Amino acid sequence: DALRILFGNAVYQRGSLVSPDRIRFDCSLEHALSQDQIREIERILREVIEGEQPVFTETVPRTHLSAIRNIQSTVTASLAETASNGLIRVITINAPVNGKSARAVECCCGTHVLNTRDLGAFVVISDRSLGSGVRRLTALTGRAARLAIEKGMELRARLAKLHTDSHSGSELLTFERELRSSVIPILLRDELYSSLRQLKKASLRKRRRTTNETM
Repeated sequence: DALRILFGNAVYQRGSLVSPDRIRFDCSLEHALSQDQIREIERILREVIEGEQPVFTETVPRTHLSAIRNIQSTVTASLAETASNGLIRVITINAPVNGKSARAVECCCGTHVLNTRDLGAFVVISDRSLGSGVRRLTALTGRAARLAIEKGMELRARLAKLHTDSHSGSELLTFERELRSSVIPILLRDELYSSLRQLKKASLRKRRRTTNETM
C-alpha cells in the first residue's frame, strides 16, 4: 500500500515471504528506492501501526479475484499451488474485502496479525534488484526491527567516537567488517558507510601529512 501511495497503481506485487518478524516483498519497480522514498515508506508504515487498524482475512474463489476492488497482487504459480479447492486467502486492512475503506488488499498465504499494532515496529533493511524490472525489499517488524535499530544506533555511537578519538587503520577495518555483517536499517547503513568513508579519507590525509613531516 505504501508503494502504491508513492508510485501509483502501476506498482504490483511480484512475490512475497511473510514470517513473524521478517517481510520479503518483490514488486514491479525499475529503479532503486531513494533514501527519501524509503524514509516515506517507513513513515507510512509507522502511521499504520500506530493507527491500530484491524486486519481482515477472507477466503475467495480464485475465479472471483478480478471482482475485488483495489486488489494489489496477482496469483503467482506458487500461490495457486497453495489454494485449497480453488480458494485464495485475501487479506485487507481497515475494512473487509470490497469495503470502501479497505487498504492493502492482497492475495496471501503468509503469517498475519489481527491488528496492525501487533507489528510493533517496521524498518527496511535491504533493497535489491532481481532483474527484469523487479526489486526485492526486505523489512523487519516487532522485536527484530527494534534490535536492528538498537544495533544501528550502537554502531553510530561507536563511529562518532572514532571520529573524535585517535584510531588505527585496523580499528576502522574491524568496524567496517562489523558494519558489513550487521542487520540494521538500510537508512542507518547508508549513513554509516558515508561517515566511514569520510573518516577513512581524513585518516589517509593525516597519515600522509605525518609521513611528509618526518621526511
